[in-house]
Amino acid sequence: MSDYPALSQSTLQRLQDCPRLFQVEALELSGRWFQHDLRQRLEWGRRFHRLMQQQALGIPIDQLQTGDRSLDQCLADFAAAQPQLFALPPASWHRQTECRWQWPFQDFVLVAIFDRLELSDRAAQIHDWKTHNRPQTLETLTATWQTQLYCWLVTERSGLPPEAVSMHYWFVRSQPQQPVTIHWNQQQHQQTQQQLEKSLQEFKGWLQAYPETSLPQRPDRLQRCQTCEERDRCWPNPDLTLAIASWDEIPVVEL
Repeated sequence: MSDYPALSQSTLQRLQDCPRLFQVEALELSGRWFQHDLRQRLEWGRRFHRLMQQQALGIPIDQLQTGDRSLDQCLADFAAAQPQLFALPPASWHRQTECRWQWPFQDFVLVAIFDRLELSDRAAQIHDWKTHNRPQTLETLTATWQTQLYCWLVTERSGLPPEAVSMHYWFVRSQPQQPVTIHWNQQQHQQTQQQLEKSLQEFKGWLQAYPETSLPQRPDRLQRCQTCEERDRCWPNPDLTLAIASWDEIPVVEL
């Protein structure tokens, strides 16, 4: 059993974006970040994912009415635009919904939770339901750790060649007619493995040095830092720092 935490795509993305904020959220505030996938989803999004899971179990659409007009209409529009997603898959395909896959790697356990995963002996299709109103570009989505980790993990665990794996992002509230589709390939697979090895070795070193040494922070006061609610922990006011011997003297307010 690894002494290091299980890592999701959200954790990897936070470590890439800001290691010090990861420290605050995950290491100082009772592991809040490790529950990010569950705690950060808005209620509307959680309910939509639940409906898609129930539909995949065979419950007809007309029996999934929630009383929330926007949610019911969104589900109906999505079913009308993409009926193949609501039909039973061909016999040669195996469909899994809201499934969790784990894979040991570099002393960690990598975790992926798929909204829908469809597998055959020749291909794998990952489907992800996005419930916010701001569609992202192909380039942006390809660069995220969600795409990289999910496609890499499916390729490794299934034994399929990278070219047989694809990921489909469905922005169900704004453009249900067409997904943003990413076709995985050997070059992306190798690059992701190299980045995983580098990132996890780096993270392991940070954890071994913590708490004597804090995780690194951004080298300058970027705009993201200015708007971050935890910025005073990373960039304390010099006058305030003189008055406080340790951050431990400040009581933590449980949310």
